[in-house]
Amino acid sequence: MNIEFELDYLSLLAAAERSPALSQEATVLALGKSAREVQVLARAKHRFRSSPKANLEKSIEYEVDAAKMEATVSPNESVAPYALFVHDGTKPHQILQAFC
Repeated sequence: MNIEFELDYLSLLAAAERSPALSQEATVLALGKSAREVQVLARAKHRFRSSPKANLEKSIEYEVDAAKMEATVSPNESVAPYALFVHDGTKPHQILQAFC
């Protein structure tokens, strides 16, 4: 039994040259999808008391840095300025309520 095939070397070479760019693009897409999944889970499975406006949940955002090939999921302090205190905790302190 003989099997014959032809190989287009120029097309193969062109595909190999595109490979790093395609690989980077696929990695950036995967980072974005993974970060989005972490964001969804963080918003859904938090262990804090939610406010009626749910600003703390809404503050959880993600960002992909394609140049560094990394993604971060973190609270946006402009949405919930107190988010890092809830996330990281604080030292014991006295809380005073202002009466108006």
